Amino acid sequence: MTTPSPLRRSAVLVALLATVAAGAQGASTESRFTKLTSDTLVSSTGYQTVLSTSITLLQPKGVLVVADGRLYPAGRARMPDLGIRIDGSLADSSQAILDWTGTVSGAAVQHSFDAIAYRQLGAGTHTIQLVARNHPARGSGRFRVGADSALSVMVDPAPHVLVSKLGADSQNIDLATNQPPGIVIREGDPRPMVTLGRNRPWVSSPTPVASLYSGRAYVACNTAYPNNTPGSTNSEGDAAWGLQLSNSSCVENSQSSWSVNDLWRGAEKHANLYGHGYHTVTGGTSIEFNAGELVFNDSVNNFENAVCYRVGANSQMISLYGMGISGSAPVDFTGCRTYRFRCIGTSMGSSGCPTVGQEVVLATKTIHIPSGHNGVVFFSAKTRIQGDPSDAGGNTFLYLKIDGVQRGSFGVQQLVHPQGASSRTLTASYLSADGPQSARLAPGNHTVQVVAKAQGSFRHVSVTKDLPLVYFD
Repeated sequence: MTTPSPLRRSAVLVALLATVAAGAQGASTESRFTKLTSDTLVSSTGYQTVLSTSITLLQPKGVLVVADGRLYPAGRARMPDLGIRIDGSLADSSQAILDWTGTVSGAAVQHSFDAIAYRQLGAGTHTIQLVARNHPARGSGRFRVGADSALSVMVDPAPHVLVSKLGADSQNIDLATNQPPGIVIREGDPRPMVTLGRNRPWVSSPTPVASLYSGRAYVACNTAYPNNTPGSTNSEGDAAWGLQLSNSSCVENSQSSWSVNDLWRGAEKHANLYGHGYHTVTGGTSIEFNAGELVFNDSVNNFENAVCYRVGANSQMISLYGMGISGSAPVDFTGCRTYRFRCIGTSMGSSGCPTVGQEVVLATKTIHIPSGHNGVVFFSAKTRIQGDPSDAGGNTFLYLKIDGVQRGSFGVQQLVHPQGASSRTLTASYLSADGPQSARLAPGNHTVQVVAKAQGSFRHVSVTKDLPLVYFD
């Protein structure tokens, strides 16, 4: 057996470098956080405003915007499409799309979503909105954006911000991971990946860099490789994204979350993928935004992932460095591994699993807000959910607690029989800024927890151990 080195194929991208003069107190107090207080119906093929906030700047500043939460069908669901609109324009936003047309009955289920944007804004008043529509390419439909979906507007998020964004849909991504005798990729082996973008911080000494990535992927082609994936066509399977350093052969679980979404008839054929990373970068090293496929060569599976897909335009990675407060909470320190799981719920008494309905803390971090700091900090939580084909199903949840109180958005993924094994990614976030449902953190120590929970009938529904928490001021 020979194992190929990771594939590096360039995609069309737009790169933006922004150097801003963030103050020593962290992000500006002009930052705002808001979230939905009730579920909101979206029934139009034109964009409608779901959440909106305004900021007034006395001088030009950079603004990072994160929108995430949950959505679910409201009758005839077809193709939800969400994004971030800044002063009437969606140009800076990644796009969150779920395509349920052509899926099997019952496959349209509650799902997390995520969108990100960065833009330099001039002095004056600016309006930032989370907007949603039923994509006109699939016709009219009905869905709801769930309560606690949130919009974080972070003004002066870091002294240095790098953005890599796809200017057009990528080429076909069709990779061989199990074609014996020549190519058999197993857990722990370097994976073939396609590089969508690179952010290279200009640093003279080892420097921590926080990154967010978000975008969309869709079934677009037939695989060129023999397909032995059970129950799959020649185009369907699990897309997988992650971040890695240019001098590394792998995505390291302590430095990046994986994002996976099953692109097939039993889930979504066009889906939103998203994640985060926290890397220490030395001079000349880049952070790579990479896309590939889930490898089915663990201790149980052994077959080719037949997925053949493209990554949509405006998918992007935003990297930030030079912050006063930043960090992460890794719980696993392996690389090239996507089968590192922790059970979060069983209704069948599975050994080592908590009973459904119990809160499971995935990560805990104590952060210190020094005297004189303004208390504006952004928190990002991510994980991937994995069920079993035998599960009757239910809902899985992800959320943040700060000092024991649930804060921010609420990620939900519903799993239904017999598609419970379809993997998806969960998200939750919070910006401790001024807002109707938020507040700046007071000086002192604060305990931050990433919490998961399952409700329903599950054998041993689990989440991944790759990087669950990233934060920065």
